[in-house]
Amino acid sequence: MNTLHNGFLVMTITAFLSCSIPSAFSSNPERSDSLLRVINTLTDNQEKADQLIQLSLAFYSLNNLDSSEKYCQQALLISEQLSYLQGMEDCYFRLSLIRNRQTEYNDAIHLVVRAIALSESFNDTNRMVRGYHTYAEILSTLGKKDSALHYYREGDKMNRVVGNTQRMIAINNGMGNVFQDISKFDSAIFYYLKAVRLCEEHDYPQYLGLIYNNLGKSLSQINEDEDALKYLELSLEINTRNNNNQQMALNLINIGAVYLRKDEDSKALSYFEQAMVLLQDGKALNTLADLHHTFGVIYLRQGQFDLALANFRKALGYYSYWNYPEGMAIALLNIGKVYIGQGRYAAAQIVLDSSLSIAKESGYLKNQRDIYLYLSKNSYSAGDYKKAHDYRVMQNILNDSIFNLESTRMINDLKLAYEREQDQTQILTLQNINLEMALNLQRQTSQRNATLFTGIGIVALSLFLLLYFRQLSRKDKIIAKQKIQQLEEEKKLLAARVLVEGQEKERKRIARELHDGLGVLLSATKMQFTTIKDKSPENRPMIEKATQLLEQASSDVRKISHNMMPGLLTKLGLYEATADLIERINETENINARFRISGDKSRLPENKEIMLYRIVQELVNNTLKHARASKIELTIETNPGTLLMHYMDNGVGYDVQKLLDVETGSFGLRSLQSRVGFLNGTMDIKSSPGQGVRFFIEVPV
Repeated sequence: MNTLHNGFLVMTITAFLSCSIPSAFSSNPERSDSLLRVINTLTDNQEKADQLIQLSLAFYSLNNLDSSEKYCQQALLISEQLSYLQGMEDCYFRLSLIRNRQTEYNDAIHLVVRAIALSESFNDTNRMVRGYHTYAEILSTLGKKDSALHYYREGDKMNRVVGNTQRMIAINNGMGNVFQDISKFDSAIFYYLKAVRLCEEHDYPQYLGLIYNNLGKSLSQINEDEDALKYLELSLEINTRNNNNQQMALNLINIGAVYLRKDEDSKALSYFEQAMVLLQDGKALNTLADLHHTFGVIYLRQGQFDLALANFRKALGYYSYWNYPEGMAIALLNIGKVYIGQGRYAAAQIVLDSSLSIAKESGYLKNQRDIYLYLSKNSYSAGDYKKAHDYRVMQNILNDSIFNLESTRMINDLKLAYEREQDQTQILTLQNINLEMALNLQRQTSQRNATLFTGIGIVALSLFLLLYFRQLSRKDKIIAKQKIQQLEEEKKLLAARVLVEGQEKERKRIARELHDGLGVLLSATKMQFTTIKDKSPENRPMIEKATQLLEQASSDVRKISHNMMPGLLTKLGLYEATADLIERINETENINARFRISGDKSRLPENKEIMLYRIVQELVNNTLKHARASKIELTIETNPGTLLMHYMDNGVGYDVQKLLDVETGSFGLRSLQSRVGFLNGTMDIKSSPGQGVRFFIEVPV
């Protein structure tokens, strides 16, 4: 299923977190009029600015963006006159949300950057987190995925201090969306599962419908169709319960996409048609347009040109009404494909030229490249080979231009960073001016009243110093106690590290002794027995039996030595040793094991490689001993600063909480937890009886 943009398949929870509107506003618009009458009685002060911001939020929740902006601008004017920084930050942030909803993304970025700079100037971590989160959402919409990930992670670091669970859910969901967009579906699934776990642990069921939908879509992309359908149907059940037609339509579209990829076209069309019925209220024209376009793509693939043409034309009408140039360009391109399929080359030339004109005007290079390709095909089919060649040359030129897009995006990001720095400098200058004015006023007042308040000042100063030194003494005691606790924790951590490193060092020494000492001795003994066998024919049966036992002993020594410290691990590193382990499982066990690695394959520090290999060994051993599985899949993905490990088997599964119980649980799982914790990583386990098991492990590198 081809989609034009992420408007209806990649969703965020920003709408839940951008504002906190009293329900009375959304259920009773007259409340806004009442609030406005109260505001008109106030003078221009901070209270009036705050009330205007609340009124702006009320209209924003009703999707009345013009009124929302009007009152937000009034609040901004008052806040600037009063140098009320918190009010200014609120206004810039709310205006960025309005611009984002109006798809004016460049203005939205400029406004949210100013809001972030203000929140940093008065050190409000909560406001900084929401600013970084919204900035990341807009960057992701614009296709700047690396920058979006950076700001998501910065927001996540700050949010750990604030402890805002809802924001944490939104950030994990947003990061999952970014990884889904760049086709790193294992990473996307990891972050969606973190969001799901937070929702379940902290009782936020209102977000689960949204996240289940995203999780199901990512699972479908790695051909986990059964799990994908399970989560998509859970999402559909939640959204049906809440009468959320737009979300239900998205669920049906994604379920249809699963069946479409399985070549079950009739079943897919059934779900798409149900989604179409839900979208007839006209509240989601973008989704309706994309759905018609999807119908057109399906019918075009099936060679049903008339049905394809009818749906592409409907999509074009919606895109034109919505004024979405990229959609218009691609709809016209697909109409051109239909005409080519029908042999109507002159008509195809006209619509393809129109598509190219829109794509050029809007600057969509990838669309221009695709249009030139079909212009070339159309000219070739019509017998104009020179024009076909010229179009193909233009397509190749655009390929080179697209290749350089990333460097252009990087320059734009640097420009935004510079503008942000300039805004922050202006804010600091304004603060310094205000501070200087306040100091001058204080100096004049002090000179005028110095005689009157000298005695009072001395008494106040004495009291202040007394309280200050008492507080300082108490603070010093607290700091000293904290330092002692910190030293004790560091001592425990150092002891644990020394113990683990000592264990691995001793394993290496024993493995070497077994291989180089006992292994050589057994081989020499075997040679001696071979010599004796030739010289003593009467004892040949006994000697041959003894030789077989020696061979078995040598094999066992080699196996024990390899398990304690594989030679490949120390010589070639983690990835080669892991590949060898999986290969040996395929050779010796009645099980299908697969191993994939992506990203940077450089060597890691030796201790970290050993610990990661022990984790893999523990996972595999648990499967071989207990799971009764027929399939193992292991994926290791290295990103800058992070290693992600995804392990699954299709065995009998288990109750995770029961096996993690401190007193009655599995020693193997607790051992895995301790090893991952030793590496400062995180581990998430998804399993239930009869459903196999999945491990998602993230470790900093």
